[in-house]
Amino acid sequence: VDKNIIAAGDKTTVEAAKEILWLGGNAYDAAVAAVFTSMTAEPALTGPGGGGHFMAYPADGRAVLFDFFVDMPSGVIEPN
Repeated sequence: VDKNIIAAGDKTTVEAAKEILWLGGNAYDAAVAAVFTSMTAEPALTGPGGGGHFMAYPADGRAVLFDFFVDMPSGVIEPN
């Protein structure tokens, strides 16, 4: 755990990620735990239907960006 950095908007989210690392999980495991915890600790900021970005640095040192940001429709959809 001492070689990792955890940043979040809520202490509970940080503690969840820290516990996963302490139990032997990797950074991806900790990130997933943090996301699910933040859905309850910070519901105004994140949720299961939200979008975002996730920058990862696998062991090979090659940066990978997971882009799951949401798209908005370009026009107004009129109800029937």
